[in-house]
Amino acid sequence: QLNKLSNADSFNSLFNYSPEDLASSSYNSKVEILSYEPNSVVYLVSTSCPSDVVFAEQYWQDWFSTTIAITRDQAEILQSNRFNAFSIKKKLIQLEEESSSKVVVAPIERAFVFLRKTSLQEGLWCVRVDYRPQKLFYGALVSSTTIALMALVSLLSLLKRKKNCQLED
Repeated sequence: QLNKLSNADSFNSLFNYSPEDLASSSYNSKVEILSYEPNSVVYLVSTSCPSDVVFAEQYWQDWFSTTIAITRDQAEILQSNRFNAFSIKKKLIQLEEESSSKVVVAPIERAFVFLRKTSLQEGLWCVRVDYRPQKLFYGALVSSTTIALMALVSLLSLLKRKKNCQLED
């Protein structure tokens, strides 16, 4: 268990840059929340170099990020709908259809032991982070299969009973 907690790469990445490097204009990056829901958060991210975006939320393995490379015009449209979750979702579906080659879906990575992060190249990005609990899907599959089997057994039992009643008559 301690091996999982001592993620040396995440910890050492704190010390990769000097304060002067971070203060220089060559490391201009900006993150803006566009929509926040319990199982989905949408960010607008602008980076001037390849970057790791660290989200100040607890890491869990069932979070996935969908990153879409966007233009300034598309970013302005998304910003005009800020915190309107329905409009943002609608715009994201359009963006994903328009730029299918620029859409990347990946699991969220662990940062600094308990935070979430995703890696981005230089540019303007729309990042959607979704919670997709795998165990919930497996549980639903098992429950559905059980219900289908119970219905089948009940139907067979009913048919057998009906057949026995017809033989007695």
